[in-house]
Amino acid sequence: MKNFFFIFLTLYVSSTTFACIIWTPGFIVKIQNLIPNSIIQVHCKSKDDDIGDKWLTYNEEFHFKFCENELSGTLFFCHWYWDSKEQVFDVFNNTMQFICNIEYGDNNPCNWAAKNDGLYFYDFTKKVWGKQYEWKPRSI
Repeated sequence: MKNFFFIFLTLYVSSTTFACIIWTPGFIVKIQNLIPNSIIQVHCKSKDDDIGDKWLTYNEEFHFKFCENELSGTLFFCHWYWDSKEQVFDVFNNTMQFICNIEYGDNNPCNWAAKNDGLYFYDFTKKVWGKQYEWKPRSI
């Protein structure tokens, strides 16, 4: 009976909240469009999870949450499209784990934004957006 209660409690908690195991931090990758009068398309995925295509209008955002895989690492990349431009890069990897982990438990933020001149990452320690990537001409 004790085991049944523990299994039930575990399943209930995992289905109603976002919680990672004690020794693995949780992260939230937030993607936003800061290009006025535009729509961008973003497709994010990892080896195990495909977040799918998202279309964002100006000032719109979406996010996804996950727990870091301490054994094999976690990598999410996104392919960004805007008009005749595109870019693809890692929005989270083993290096980003240390940049994004600001000790918010299961809600460590990794914030990315599309702007006219490129793609930006928000540095929480400096409280500024830093340009990381230029837009490239879209390949056909």
